[in-house]
Amino acid sequence: MGTSDDGAFLRALSHTSLGLVPLVLAVVFGVAAYQIQQRWRMQRHPPLLLGLIVVWVFLLTNVLLTLAGLFHVGCAQLTGRRAGCHAVMKSLGEAAMQYAQDYDDTFPPVAHWEVALKPYLKIPLKCPSVKRGSSYAMNKALSKKKLEALENPAEVILFFESDNGTTVAQKRHGGSQNFTFADGHAKRVSENNQKVLAWDTFKPTKKASRR
Repeated sequence: MGTSDDGAFLRALSHTSLGLVPLVLAVVFGVAAYQIQQRWRMQRHPPLLLGLIVVWVFLLTNVLLTLAGLFHVGCAQLTGRRAGCHAVMKSLGEAAMQYAQDYDDTFPPVAHWEVALKPYLKIPLKCPSVKRGSSYAMNKALSKKKLEALENPAEVILFFESDNGTTVAQKRHGGSQNFTFADGHAKRVSENNQKVLAWDTFKPTKKASRR
């Protein structure tokens, strides 16, 4: 990620119809309003008052359009980063499934899962919202576990967003995080719904019957 967030923000702003044009117009109308107001104070002509009102209306309209453009760009950036992260976690799920096929339906060891999955990954293992440090972590409860040992793989977390490699990252995508589940699919989950996520739901082991 060679470009800075500020550069990406300015590029996105310049490419939106609600971006720089209303901002320039707001400055122009502001200067015009100031000049008309100064003349009104000196001459008190009714046409000047009408012109001042018209200019102020245009000024406020352009300010609102500028704020709407800034909000639009911010939302677009957030959505783009969230989608990019989801694509990475989907690729992680696919890589884990391919690894399991090659290793007797077993998940990689948590100690070096990134190295183990590297040959299967199609895109860089980096969240667009993270500038430095780790982006993801593996659920240690599934380290070297067999896929068939899970009660419901579609509900058990395999990979999650993390800043330190152990806990779920907070406030990374506006109140939600992406998760990869043990069946390979990825899904965005809000912070309110993360409390009910499963981390280690295994099938009960069969006990040997007594004779």
